Amino acid sequence: MKTRSISFLLILITLCGCKKENNNSVNAKACWQGYQNGYDLPGLVVCDKTKTEAEALHPGYMFYNVNETKFCWLVSGNGTNGKVRNRPVSVADAIWKPQGYSYSKIDCNSFCNWRLVEKRKSKITGLFANATREYRETFLADSCNKLFAGRIINYIETADSVITREFTVKEP
Repeated sequence: MKTRSISFLLILITLCGCKKENNNSVNAKACWQGYQNGYDLPGLVVCDKTKTEAEALHPGYMFYNVNETKFCWLVSGNGTNGKVRNRPVSVADAIWKPQGYSYSKIDCNSFCNWRLVEKRKSKITGLFANATREYRETFLADSCNKLFAGRIINYIETADSVITREFTVKEP
């Protein structure tokens, strides 16, 4: 009798221990956010499909579950270090791991990212050069509260020119 009770209990535990399919599973039908070249693709959300089906509908794009939690990361490898915002673990694993990068979660308040425009102005003529350069830069938290859109700093000054940088957009 004890053996039957124990057997019944083990079967019951095994059946109760079976999990339903997780919504983050690539085989689950869910909503998937399109992603390419480091950015979410606004408007490219595929719902009621599996991840495989979403990727088959839109070749060349990667997808992750819209409910997946996003983190900030310190990414290093190949002689570079960078801080990246709002990437889920699945994206980090799919992009950085195969390239041999190491990455770890960091506090999102420890840095900020800005888009800047660099301009060269002649001291002699007062005119700006035709070539301007737009790029992104990461700043540590102690500088973040001193920066704002429209701020212009003198970056390099030579005998005949001044190179300025203008903060244009703080990236989320």
